[in-house]
Parts: sequence; C-alpha cells; structure tokens
Amino acid sequence: MEDEAIIAMDLVDIVESAGHSVVGPGHSAKIGEQLAQTEAIDFALLDINLSQGQTSEKVAAILSERGIPFVFLSAYTREAIKFIGSHEIMAKPYTEEMILHRIMRASC
Repeated sequence: MEDEAIIAMDLVDIVESAGHSVVGPGHSAKIGEQLAQTEAIDFALLDINLSQGQTSEKVAAILSERGIPFVFLSAYTREAIKFIGSHEIMAKPYTEEMILHRIMRASC
C-alpha cells in the first residue's frame, strides 16, 4: 500500500522486475483492507501513513490474522507509531536492493 502514485509505481516496477506479481497497489486504507481480506498475497509492503489521515493499521491486522508477512515502509521511527509492535519497519528512503532483499527473505 502506498498513497503516493509515483512511489507506488516505482514499487510495482521493483517487485515485477524480480518476477513477482503485484496485488494493488492500494492507495487508501479501504482498498488495502479489501485486498488484504480477499486476495492471495505472499508478502506485503505497507506505507504507514496514507492520505487524508488514514493509516495501514487495519490492513496490518488483517494480514497478521491471515499469517501473511509484511513490512512497514515509513520515514517515521518505531517509537512514533504505536501500532507497529514487533513488525519490521523499513526506513524511507529505501533502495531497490533493500526492497528486493526483504522480498527474497519472505520467499525463503
């Protein structure tokens, strides 16, 4: 999930260049929640803060309930966001190599 279109397109390109299919991207919490509930997902990248004051908190909860691994993407620190818990957070700005490495780890 990523609310900024250019960043979302870049993430899609990175994931697809590694031979994976992309579900989404979800540009809002509502779309992300629908995708998290209904789609076959192996791994997810979640921006913490979405447009209009929305967060990916409910999406993360749904993915956790389904046993789907994910990583938060954010410029915020772990201490600044209460719902991160023990989930991984990848600091923005990230590199293509960082994303691909994390996807590879999830695939093992």
